[in-house]
Amino acid sequence: MTSQADWLRGTLFALALVMTGPVLADNKPDDGKVTNFLLDNGMEVVVIPDRRAPIVTHMVWYKIGSADEPPGKSGIAHFFEHLMFKATTNHAAGAFDRAVSAIGGSNNAFTSYDYTAFYETVVPQALEQMMDFEADRMRNLILNDDVIATERDVILEERRSRIDSNPQAVLGEEVDATLWQNQPYRIPVIGWMQEMEKLNRADAKAFYDKYYTPNNAVLVVAGDVEPQAVKVLAEKTYGKVARGPDLPPRIRPVEPEQNTRRTVTLADARVSVPSFSTQWVVPSYHTAKPGEAEALDLLSEILGGGNRSRLYQALAVQQGIASSACAYFQGTMLDATNFTVYGAPRGEAKLADVQAAVEAEVARIASEGVTSGELEKAKDRFVRSMIFARDKQDSMANIYGATLATGGNVRDVEEWPGRIRKVTADEVRQVAARYLSLNHSTSGYLLPKTENEEMTLGAQPHAAMNIQEVKSEKGMIAWLVEDHTVEIVNIGFAFNGGITQDPVGKEGMANLMAGLFIEGAGNYDSDAFQMKLDDAGAEMGLEAQRHYICGSVCMLPKQQDAAFGLLRLALNAPRFDQGPIDRVRAEIVSDIVGSERDPDAIAQRKWLRAIYGTHPFSRPGEGTKESLAGITPSDLLAFHKAIFARDGLHIAVVGDIDANTLRERLDQLFGDLPEQQTLAPVADVVPK
Repeated sequence: MTSQADWLRGTLFALALVMTGPVLADNKPDDGKVTNFLLDNGMEVVVIPDRRAPIVTHMVWYKIGSADEPPGKSGIAHFFEHLMFKATTNHAAGAFDRAVSAIGGSNNAFTSYDYTAFYETVVPQALEQMMDFEADRMRNLILNDDVIATERDVILEERRSRIDSNPQAVLGEEVDATLWQNQPYRIPVIGWMQEMEKLNRADAKAFYDKYYTPNNAVLVVAGDVEPQAVKVLAEKTYGKVARGPDLPPRIRPVEPEQNTRRTVTLADARVSVPSFSTQWVVPSYHTAKPGEAEALDLLSEILGGGNRSRLYQALAVQQGIASSACAYFQGTMLDATNFTVYGAPRGEAKLADVQAAVEAEVARIASEGVTSGELEKAKDRFVRSMIFARDKQDSMANIYGATLATGGNVRDVEEWPGRIRKVTADEVRQVAARYLSLNHSTSGYLLPKTENEEMTLGAQPHAAMNIQEVKSEKGMIAWLVEDHTVEIVNIGFAFNGGITQDPVGKEGMANLMAGLFIEGAGNYDSDAFQMKLDDAGAEMGLEAQRHYICGSVCMLPKQQDAAFGLLRLALNAPRFDQGPIDRVRAEIVSDIVGSERDPDAIAQRKWLRAIYGTHPFSRPGEGTKESLAGITPSDLLAFHKAIFARDGLHIAVVGDIDANTLRERLDQLFGDLPEQQTLAPVADVVPK
């Protein structure tokens, strides 16, 4: 169970730890430049210094993914990700995990089509230890038949539970195998069951010896470190690992041109809400002509990148026929990639109507293009996204790691915002017209069954977190970590209460209210408020938890007046207009219906009822179709008034704002809220 103090400590700690930007060395600012170098054995190293919090993210990326697997050995890249956590000649199985856990760190790994990555987040003093462990398992794994058999059973069960029992995942595999006719992206990362079952020790040993070498790896270290110290440690640990065989260029089969529309349909009794996706093969950043990938990125943002996108505004807001409508572009793939649009109907709307509306919008952009206004807003959002990525240490490590592991370099990352800025509206229209033809598309349909009977750093100084308590004239208290090295301000706040305050018969109230946080306030209706929020370059949201309602806002200091003004309105003067209520409620109901036949969701609901009985903990936070139907604007206003009050408020702030400014802002934001909450008592849980 999480208490309010736990939340505040956790939020402040998280906000403070993730701030990333110009570095500090011995408490003096340097130029903040990302450093990269090559070890004598061929291992690439990237260092992203951030000396403000005593945390380090250490990642090793291997330039080997599922698309590089030998024919008939699908799944071996992911299989080997698992095997890397087994015993070595120097450490017992599980020793690495236990060492990380003992110092309060975290570690894991992931496999993609184009790379496999292993990471640890620890205190700087443990960096050399992490490097020792990773360098050890790079070459000293013990691969015997017992280890192979045991871990093979694990990945087979993983496939059964994650793929074979999930209709959406099954359809995704079928669509990929249809979209890609010749490219290895058609093979699932986890592998095909019949090939996974035959993976053996010889396969694993050959794969290990060929690909798990320093000259096929990238080391990324981000956090409270100094580049030269990282270099010394990398040479001491990884540098003693012998260079492996030189690998040939990663040249894969080229996908032939598609000349007809392809479709895949899956009907399953576990599906409650139908959906569709349409995909096209398009160039990635690694294969595109100059400017094309950037234009495709911006196209995906304008078309379906969020609630200001064309698809969401047209289908969800204006026509009210879609519970979901989006577009995305997987631009970081090593080879060609896919551009996808997706939609699901709301209520009684037909899937065919949603698909027709989505495809009409694609065709409209291909013929008429996009406006200069929406293009500039999309560019602003993309450039902001890179600034906001600096807000998370691991985000920067992932961006640089993925780029280098797929043949890019540090300069590619640094120059990306400038390339985005250069894209013209006509270039966006051209890529839509060139690549997004329905005759070159592959569509997948997921239907309900009934609808388709058819390092040691020794005494080196590390950052200390200076937490200030800031009290406003009206008595609001906030915890502040002042940090002017990145032009970002993060505010986290929480009010006591939450889902347990939902009235009987109107379950889902807190969740619905949270979903309406940016759907209009003061004199701004939903559309106007979100336009203002976009113009202010801010992101904000609200979430209902069991014991509290928590919110956050991320803003750029130079636009803080506008952002604070909008946050004040959202906190003090929500509109709860009927139109947004109906739309957000319908989206929640669509999710509820979609979970009605999901075995995991069914089991979760029954488990909560079994252990909590009639206690509020047993009630679904999202509510039910019936309970949501009875919630009115006046209900939401009363619920908001009961919870959004100063005596139940907790605030944490991190970023480019000083204590005096924050003190004034606290009263601006929260000073007009009621003094006291009116919460219903929640009984203690009595163990059965």
